[in-house]
Amino acid sequence: MWYAFQIVQVFTPPILLFAVQDTVREYDNEEDAGGMSYKSLMFVLWALHVFQFIFNNRIYLREVPASYKSEQNTQTSVNDEEDAANDETVSNVDDTQAKDTKEYIELDKTFNNKYWWVWIVNTIGYFVVLIPYCLYAGHERLYNLWIPLDVFMFIGMAVFWMFNKFQSDKR
Repeated sequence: MWYAFQIVQVFTPPILLFAVQDTVREYDNEEDAGGMSYKSLMFVLWALHVFQFIFNNRIYLREVPASYKSEQNTQTSVNDEEDAANDETVSNVDDTQAKDTKEYIELDKTFNNKYWWVWIVNTIGYFVVLIPYCLYAGHERLYNLWIPLDVFMFIGMAVFWMFNKFQSDKR
């Protein structure tokens, strides 16, 4: 779900900027034709989404459990002692047999809180977009509709991220 939201937010602004806007020019506000263009605000939103996608594209990470790591470390030290004692025997073992053995390890799901500062940068960026949007009338109706929807999606993603963070902290 997280990745789907981010894909929508990364790909929708360029589609609106380069493909759709030229086909819906007849629906623009003619009375506000002298008003500000929201095109620059759309580019800022697009940059914010790409920035967040690069740094914060995964909400959970899969890691090897700590119990398995400690078990492997103790097993490795025991195996090293045995290997030192049996050097001649080890050289006779077929290497392909060792490569064919596979072991399933159940990975732990951990919350990725590494890039929490991306949310601060995005919040500042959204204020930079919202202030001119609220102060100046724009003449492109398509951008007039998309910018508030984008803000609501950002708020929804932030709530989703915080909810999952607090759920992860409880465990």
